Amino acid sequence: MGKKVISYMEKNTQECLEFYKNQVVTQQNEIQELQEQLKTEILLNTQKDEILFLQSKNAQAGEMLNMIAHQWRQPLNAINASSIKLHLKHEIGSLVLDDVIESGEFIRRQTQNMSDTISHFMEFFKPDTKKQTFTLKEIISDIDSLVQAQLAQDMITLKIVNEQYNIYSYKKEISHIFLNLIANAKDAFKEKCIKNRVITISAFHSTNSSIILQVKDNAGGISKNILDKIFNLYFTTKECGKGTGIGLYMSKKITNNILGGDIQVENVDDGAVFTIRL
Repeated sequence: MGKKVISYMEKNTQECLEFYKNQVVTQQNEIQELQEQLKTEILLNTQKDEILFLQSKNAQAGEMLNMIAHQWRQPLNAINASSIKLHLKHEIGSLVLDDVIESGEFIRRQTQNMSDTISHFMEFFKPDTKKQTFTLKEIISDIDSLVQAQLAQDMITLKIVNEQYNIYSYKKEISHIFLNLIANAKDAFKEKCIKNRVITISAFHSTNSSIILQVKDNAGGISKNILDKIFNLYFTTKECGKGTGIGLYMSKKITNNILGGDIQVENVDDGAVFTIRL
């Protein structure tokens, strides 16, 4: 009888062990499946972010090419006028060597300025590899070389507050964010037919020593019912084909994920202010 009991217990124990072994194997397989799913999700999210970042870069490149076209229009017109002047003087027989030298030097300066604009454009899209110390004035100088003509045409004044303020961060990423915010303000000015157009960019320390960067406009502010949506992906108030809804979304992603800060927006006075905390 005792042997039968022992034999039964051994058999039962063996079955239990086999059962738990199968359970462990099943759980291990489930964990492995979950890990594979997680890897796939991470890969898809990474690819999604890369695609969105590329779309944002392309949209910004298109905006900047439009700005470059405005930047080039004046020197091209000046070069054309200079060549016409030389031709007319030659036609009436009053052309002298000094005229040729003067016009040649003028054309050289204009083409050099145009070449500098393209160099700034190409440099602007090279990614930062490390943090550096720079002033607010340096960022604005980089941006101004690209947007100056466009802002002048749209009668927009760019004001800088505390331009010698030192910032330790990724310079080009902040420049990209500023450019997005300036482009949005420019469109808002046109949409609402604002006459006295001013964009103010400032930098200062908060009470807890965080770096605060602000971009403020007087374009009438943002509707309260969409204020909490403007950083959402693909959200745009512009007409179909005129806005991607990526610029502000990517500005927030860059601020959060690369700069280690945050960006918020609120209506103040007669416009909106975007606040970046680093």
